Amino acid sequence: MRQRFRRAPTLQVASAAALVCAATSGSASAYTFDAKGQLFFDDGAGFTESFENYPSGPGIEVIVGDALEGKSFARLTTDPNSQSSARIVLQTGPKAAAVRIRAFVRGSTSWYPYVLAYYQSGPGPKMTFGSLYPTGRMTSDGWVEIESPPISIDGTRSPYVELGISSDQIDVDAIEIVPDAVGFKPSSPCAASKPSACLAGQFCVQGYCQDGDAMVPPLPPAPKRDLVVDVLERKLWLAFGGVYTRKEAMPLALAEMETMRTASHAWAFWSSMARGVSLLHDSHTSPYGIPQFFSRGGKAFPVCFVEGDGDLSHSIVPADATYADVLVSHVGPDKNLGLKAGDRIVAVDGQHPIAWAEKLLGLDGAGYGATDPTVHSGAVESLPTQIASYAETIDVIRCTAGAGSCSAPETIAVASFADDSQQDVTPVCDHRPAYHLATGNPDPVTHDFEDVHYGLLADSAPGEDLYGMIWNDTGWDYQSANPWKPAFDAFRAKAKGLVLDHRRGDGGTPQGAAYLTELSLQPKTAAAWSIVGMLGIFDEPFTQADGLSLFDLWKNDESRSYVVGSTTPKEDIRIAVLLARDVSGSDFFPFGVKGAANTRLFGRRTMGAFSTFMIYEMPSYFFWSLASGDFLDPTGQAQIGHGVEPDDNVLPAQSDLMVGKDTVYERALAWVRCGKVVCP
Repeated sequence: MRQRFRRAPTLQVASAAALVCAATSGSASAYTFDAKGQLFFDDGAGFTESFENYPSGPGIEVIVGDALEGKSFARLTTDPNSQSSARIVLQTGPKAAAVRIRAFVRGSTSWYPYVLAYYQSGPGPKMTFGSLYPTGRMTSDGWVEIESPPISIDGTRSPYVELGISSDQIDVDAIEIVPDAVGFKPSSPCAASKPSACLAGQFCVQGYCQDGDAMVPPLPPAPKRDLVVDVLERKLWLAFGGVYTRKEAMPLALAEMETMRTASHAWAFWSSMARGVSLLHDSHTSPYGIPQFFSRGGKAFPVCFVEGDGDLSHSIVPADATYADVLVSHVGPDKNLGLKAGDRIVAVDGQHPIAWAEKLLGLDGAGYGATDPTVHSGAVESLPTQIASYAETIDVIRCTAGAGSCSAPETIAVASFADDSQQDVTPVCDHRPAYHLATGNPDPVTHDFEDVHYGLLADSAPGEDLYGMIWNDTGWDYQSANPWKPAFDAFRAKAKGLVLDHRRGDGGTPQGAAYLTELSLQPKTAAAWSIVGMLGIFDEPFTQADGLSLFDLWKNDESRSYVVGSTTPKEDIRIAVLLARDVSGSDFFPFGVKGAANTRLFGRRTMGAFSTFMIYEMPSYFFWSLASGDFLDPTGQAQIGHGVEPDDNVLPAQSDLMVGKDTVYERALAWVRCGKVVCP
């Protein structure tokens, strides 16, 4: 059994929602069928599409064949590179109105339908969102009816409306749009700090009230609501977590989910579910769905941050007792508010930026939390999108490199940010202020790359032969080409010292993480792990002796043991590993080399996500991942929730960032160079 250990969900089917689908269906659909099975649209439909004269295009193939209505249907596919699903243009009319959107779909892979309305004129939110869900009706030849809740679309603002279905491949036919008697809900201005300004079922984002009820499945009817909650809670109890997370986090999540029983509308019900999942405080555990479409925020904020040491500005705003300072690492080329490396953000809506970000549990689907509660690198990485979506103001301190001084805090209203656009360069926030290879570095403007970069370091003097590698993923399953073998072959042949920059560690597989340890040490079994769904085996009381028994039971099982090192390590060179936001398989890699005589870890503690995960799907654009299992070291100590502590806990210094220096890299390079004398 090959397992992947990474946060980003793959569209696996592990459906927990058959009962929920039945409990939430019951829409009074107006489609009708005659005795021969011929479909007829609602007489009151303002728009219909049966694909009889629809043009094929990228991701959309119109097929003449066993259509549900007429002679043709559309087959939609998702681009495997961009993961963008094809979308069908809809017409909703020139008035502000609430409508229901219906269609029939057919397919054998997972599918997630959604509606996006982009406004091209007038004041208000940039977009309106909605989801569709199965009504419970399907045909004998496999067509499934889906329908949206009432979606309020302001036709006076020239909306461009699209129906998308995220799926590897899905057939769609017989789309109709009908008015709904619920009535239009206006998207009035609001402040995130005053959510009471919004109507029931709405929430505040991007400065406007958005209709949450339109984005989630319906509210289960009262007679079945408790049963739905029971099923969802039982799934969590059966599958979630390891020793630490089941003890500390699961009771909080279950308490939040209990509030679902008294929810008065759909958004209250499902957002409580999302908050419950978020309260599990696990890097592998997160709700996903339509709220994540807000991740660009509608406002441009192409600024990346790192946890740092604001050494030049502590006389202006002292360091916080709990959180590191938040410093600008790098920015996009425009719309960046004039911020630059070394500037410091001291508050968001009057709170420390990390404290503010971590209060968005369950609301922001794009946030990146850590299983280890002492780790905040994911929260810092999430700040740009969260500020653009949910904040009202930020307070920044600007610093001047030449003078080596900083100004008093300046308050900037998020409403004053420039509008975002698809053409803006928004750099990836990879916790790397700079790259250090002599040639072949990643793009220094976008910081966007998925491949492996390696070669001589720019700082390597003639004869030093100091090499480096920059990469983000530990994913490799023996079935494909090893992405690091060319680099490791070069290191074995030429390197006299190494700096391995893994400061954005996106995770991957144990196989990949284990290979990355091969230069550091002789083979050993570093840990054994559980397969998913341990049915409470990690519940209290759980002692270290219990852990040791499980380690001894699993250590010789190839599918459960984590064996690191190799018979040909390169123990005559120093290897520095740079860490910042490292999760899952990127926890496993530094865990595997920790303590090796020739290897030292520099940077920040990893996220502690020592588990695998499963995906649970709802019958709409709403699903969630749940971590499952734990890692046990040879002493029986459970690892989940405890990130790998670096040997040198190094924060980027404000004084360094201002002049283009990379503090963590400089510290690591000095250690690699120091030879057998006392090292700095």
